[in-house]
Amino acid sequence: MASTDPGSVLEHNSNLATKLETLTGATNLTDLKTDASAFKNFGQFVAAAHVSKNLNIPGGFAALMCDMTGKTAVGATSPCTNTTKMSLGKAIQTLDPQADAKTEAQKATKQANQTIKESGS
Repeated sequence: MASTDPGSVLEHNSNLATKLETLTGATNLTDLKTDASAFKNFGQFVAAAHVSKNLNIPGGFAALMCDMTGKTAVGATSPCTNTTKMSLGKAIQTLDPQADAKTEAQKATKQANQTIKESGS
């Protein structure tokens, strides 16, 4: 699949959508597409999903999405009040100061690339 539009990629790949729903806590494809569209690119979205699961980030994927995009995840328990968009590494550092942010960001990026590659997207 050549498209990098998250909605198109997710609509045409139910295995990928299911995996990302599990990682992010999204309950359906519509919510997943809405959350994915908030990110700069699809790879960032998938990497953030992996980080939230890998590190069991306080606040989960919604907190990471808030810090990275300044937007509230669908189904989040509280609204995003962050007005400054952060990189993945900075968001990790903010939400989990004990983590090695650089290593975790690199790990999640590799996982995201693998997830996308395996899905054929």
